[in-house]
Amino acid sequence: MITPIRQKLLLVLVVGLAGVALGWWMIGGAPGDTFSESTFGEGSPPDRRVERTNEGRVLRVVDHTGSTVVRYPIDAFNEWTTAHWDTIFTDRPSFGEIRAVDFDDFRQFDRGAALSPQGDVLAFSVSDYAAAATLSFVGFLDVASGEVTLADDTNRGSIDTFRWSPRGRYVAYRLHTARSHGDRLSVDRATPPTKILSLTGADLFTALDDSASPTPSSFRPGFDDLTWRSRGRLSMTSRDPRGGRARWRLAVKEAELTRVD
Repeated sequence: MITPIRQKLLLVLVVGLAGVALGWWMIGGAPGDTFSESTFGEGSPPDRRVERTNEGRVLRVVDHTGSTVVRYPIDAFNEWTTAHWDTIFTDRPSFGEIRAVDFDDFRQFDRGAALSPQGDVLAFSVSDYAAAATLSFVGFLDVASGEVTLADDTNRGSIDTFRWSPRGRYVAYRLHTARSHGDRLSVDRATPPTKILSLTGADLFTALDDSASPTPSSFRPGFDDLTWRSRGRLSMTSRDPRGGRARWRLAVKEAELTRVD
């Protein structure tokens, strides 16, 4: 595609379980502004989308005309964490005795930021890495006021994307980790930010068959096809150690996991 100012524009469209992502490179554009990502997540309002620009240093919510509704740079988040970090975390998150999390020096926002179905709250994450481990933190940006809140919980692993419940009350997300049992699943309440539950691969293994082979330390069932249903319930699938796939229903408020196939 050739833009009106005769610059070449390369578009890339990716369709996946998390929704639709669109990326574009402006060939010959200014450094740092040549790439942008837009995310149209499951349940996102049709007239707004999220853009992650400047190599992840800026999140923008734009409307259907392309006008900016809110722009949030990582520098603003670092200023906010400098003022609020110690009031959120009684014990500063750290990588054991190696070092504490660099709460005032996050370099970029993670991929996967998503708008609530109502379009009024943006869920995002930042992460730090050391000693072959990733620690991630979940934040929420009020689109109208610009107010930021942060969940007072440390997540082990990297977050791929957020899945909002239909009423915008909860966000579910999968954490990729190299630890035994593989990925994890977490669900947070958005207001106030609160960890509701967290499941590991070992939890799924036990629910499947605690006598099955392979052993829990080597079996990684995964948390796939996350979909919100009515009344605060999630459906998902996982690997079955005996072969094939297992289907699940998770009642979030009750923290009840039920196999449905």
